[in-house]
Amino acid sequence: MGSSDGHRVYLGNLPVDISKSEIESLFKNYNPVEVTLKERFGFIEFEKRIDAEDAIHDFNGKKVSGSRIVVERALGHRRRENRSREERSNRVVIKNLPPKTTWQ
Repeated sequence: MGSSDGHRVYLGNLPVDISKSEIESLFKNYNPVEVTLKERFGFIEFEKRIDAEDAIHDFNGKKVSGSRIVVERALGHRRRENRSREERSNRVVIKNLPPKTTWQ
């Protein structure tokens, strides 16, 4: 199922210990299709645009486990798999540094 504009929502300022199942439970009445969680933020893809809009309206600024969460329309594309060759060529990988090395 492809992602369409307006169906994907960004979640920010999430409690550190919140689980995917807790997010799914919070948003179950809005027909979430997919939930992706990282540390303190995540994304929810909804079946319909109206579900995403309703979730944003109802949950943005709501307190969840002591944290006032941010719920807003996600910006940009879902994944950056088609990075240009130029972007990849600017990466620097440094290996085999002594453990006590620090950034200056």
